Amino acid sequence: MTAKTDSLSWRNIDPNTLPTGLSALYEEYKATQRIAAAARDAFESAFTEMAEVPASQTMLFGYRFGKLSIAISDEPRKAKSTAPAALDFASLLKR
Repeated sequence: MTAKTDSLSWRNIDPNTLPTGLSALYEEYKATQRIAAAARDAFESAFTEMAEVPASQTMLFGYRFGKLSIAISDEPRKAKSTAPAALDFASLLKR
């Protein structure tokens, strides 16, 4: 996406409320995403180990625009923020 998204109001959808066809496609997407995440974690762990990054530092990875970038930080990674409650798919369509 190239559009600026700072001013958009994002809403979470409860995947359990998706129609069957969409639900199957979403599950396929999520399964593929889990495989990619596992591969990314394995790659990043091996890379960090080979680079011999001290335990007091964190190696960060970036993959924007299909390029591999790294940075080393003296600060630990920030915890992910919690998401708001998800909407029912049918209620989204009524808006």
